[in-house]
Amino acid sequence: MTMDNIHTTEGVRAPAPLSPREMHIERQGGLPSPTSRRFPQVRGGICEYCGVIDQNQPSQYQYKLCPHYRGLQLQCSYCPNEKDPDEIILHAVLNVAEHPDRPGVLITWCDSYECSKKHWKKWGYAES
Repeated sequence: MTMDNIHTTEGVRAPAPLSPREMHIERQGGLPSPTSRRFPQVRGGICEYCGVIDQNQPSQYQYKLCPHYRGLQLQCSYCPNEKDPDEIILHAVLNVAEHPDRPGVLITWCDSYECSKKHWKKWGYAES
Protein backbone atom coordinates (compact mmCIF):
# COMPACT_ATOMS: atom_id res chain seq x y z
CA MET A 1 0.00 0.00 0.00
CA THR A 2 1.54 3.34 -1.05
CA MET A 3 0.52 6.84 0.10
CA ASP A 4 2.49 9.92 -0.93
CA ASN A 5 5.64 7.89 -1.74
CA ILE A 6 5.72 6.37 1.77
CA HIS A 7 5.40 2.60 2.12
CA THR A 8 3.25 1.27 4.95
CA THR A 9 3.25 -2.15 6.54
CA GLU A 10 0.60 -2.82 9.15
CA GLY A 11 0.40 0.82 10.17
CA VAL A 12 4.20 1.36 10.36
CA ARG A 13 5.38 4.11 8.04
CA ALA A 14 8.79 3.73 6.44
CA PRO A 15 10.41 6.34 4.20
CA ALA A 16 10.84 5.49 0.54
CA PRO A 17 14.42 4.72 -0.57
CA LEU A 18 16.42 7.76 -1.67
CA SER A 19 17.39 8.21 -5.29
CA PRO A 20 21.12 8.66 -6.03
CA ARG A 21 20.57 12.39 -6.65
CA GLU A 22 19.39 12.75 -3.04
CA MET A 23 22.45 11.03 -1.51
CA HIS A 24 25.88 12.41 -0.60
CA ILE A 25 29.09 11.23 -2.25
CA GLU A 26 31.75 9.85 0.09
CA ARG A 27 35.31 11.10 -0.51
CA GLN A 28 38.15 8.72 0.25
CA GLY A 29 41.10 11.09 0.05
CA GLY A 30 43.67 11.79 -2.60
CA LEU A 31 45.96 8.80 -2.26
CA PRO A 32 44.98 5.17 -2.71
CA SER A 33 45.95 2.86 0.14
CA PRO A 34 45.94 -0.91 0.45
CA THR A 35 42.99 -2.55 2.13
CA SER A 36 42.82 -5.87 3.89
CA ARG A 37 40.52 -7.95 6.03
CA ARG A 38 40.88 -7.42 9.78
CA PHE A 39 40.55 -10.15 12.38
CA PRO A 40 39.78 -9.95 16.12
CA GLN A 41 42.46 -8.29 18.24
CA VAL A 42 44.32 -10.33 20.83
CA ARG A 43 44.28 -8.26 24.02
CA GLY A 44 46.52 -9.55 26.78
CA GLY A 45 46.38 -12.99 25.15
CA ILE A 46 42.58 -13.07 24.93
CA CYS A 47 40.67 -12.96 21.63
CA GLU A 48 38.41 -9.90 21.70
CA TYR A 49 35.50 -11.92 20.25
CA CYS A 50 35.80 -15.15 22.24
CA GLY A 51 37.02 -13.96 25.64
CA VAL A 52 38.28 -16.39 28.28
CA ILE A 53 37.64 -19.96 27.16
CA ASP A 54 39.44 -22.06 29.79
CA GLN A 55 39.73 -20.63 33.30
CA ASN A 56 42.64 -23.01 34.03
CA GLN A 57 44.92 -21.64 31.27
CA PRO A 58 47.06 -18.49 31.62
CA SER A 59 45.89 -15.38 29.83
CA GLN A 60 48.63 -15.34 27.17
CA TYR A 61 47.46 -18.76 25.87
CA GLN A 62 43.69 -18.13 25.72
CA TYR A 63 43.76 -17.03 22.06
CA LYS A 64 45.18 -20.45 21.10
CA LEU A 65 41.95 -22.06 22.32
CA CYS A 66 39.52 -19.93 20.28
CA PRO A 67 38.38 -20.90 16.77
CA HIS A 68 39.97 -17.80 15.20
CA TYR A 69 43.57 -18.59 16.18
CA ARG A 70 43.56 -22.25 17.26
CA GLY A 71 46.91 -23.81 16.39
CA LEU A 72 48.67 -20.48 15.71
CA GLN A 73 51.57 -18.92 17.57
CA LEU A 74 50.98 -15.22 16.98
CA GLN A 75 53.81 -12.73 17.28
CA CYS A 76 54.33 -9.12 16.29
CA SER A 77 55.69 -8.81 12.74
CA TYR A 78 57.78 -5.79 13.73
CA CYS A 79 59.16 -6.59 17.21
CA PRO A 80 62.82 -7.69 17.38
CA ASN A 81 63.44 -11.46 17.46
CA GLU A 82 64.99 -11.23 20.95
CA LYS A 83 61.63 -10.33 22.49
CA ASP A 84 59.57 -13.21 23.85
CA PRO A 85 56.33 -13.44 21.81
CA ASP A 86 54.35 -14.68 24.82
CA GLU A 87 55.46 -11.66 26.89
CA ILE A 88 54.45 -9.29 24.08
CA ILE A 89 51.04 -10.99 23.78
CA LEU A 90 50.51 -10.87 27.56
CA HIS A 91 51.23 -7.12 27.87
CA ALA A 92 50.04 -5.71 24.53
CA VAL A 93 47.18 -5.53 22.10
CA LEU A 94 48.00 -7.50 18.96
CA ASN A 95 46.31 -6.33 15.76
CA VAL A 96 45.77 -8.99 13.10
CA ALA A 97 45.05 -8.44 9.40
CA GLU A 98 45.37 -10.30 6.13
CA HIS A 99 48.25 -9.18 3.91
CA PRO A 100 46.76 -6.90 1.21
CA ASP A 101 48.96 -8.31 -1.57
CA ARG A 102 49.28 -11.95 -0.49
CA PRO A 103 45.96 -13.57 0.51
CA GLY A 104 46.35 -16.21 3.20
CA VAL A 105 49.26 -14.42 4.90
CA LEU A 106 48.68 -12.66 8.22
CA ILE A 107 50.30 -9.43 9.36
CA THR A 108 50.36 -8.82 13.10
CA TRP A 109 51.54 -5.74 14.96
CA CYS A 110 51.47 -4.83 18.62
CA ASP A 111 50.29 -1.53 20.01
CA SER A 112 53.76 -0.27 20.90
CA TYR A 113 54.61 3.10 19.41
CA GLU A 114 57.60 1.80 17.42
CA CYS A 115 55.80 -1.19 15.89
CA SER A 116 52.69 0.81 15.04
CA LYS A 117 54.85 3.51 13.44
CA LYS A 118 56.68 0.88 11.34
CA HIS A 119 53.37 -0.62 10.25
CA TRP A 120 51.83 2.70 9.23
CA LYS A 121 55.01 3.69 7.40
CA LYS A 122 55.22 0.40 5.50
CA TRP A 123 51.62 0.61 4.28
CA GLY A 124 51.74 4.29 3.34
CA TYR A 125 49.42 5.77 5.92
CA ALA A 126 49.90 9.45 6.64
CA GLU A 127 51.34 10.21 10.05
CA SER A 128 49.23 12.56 12.11
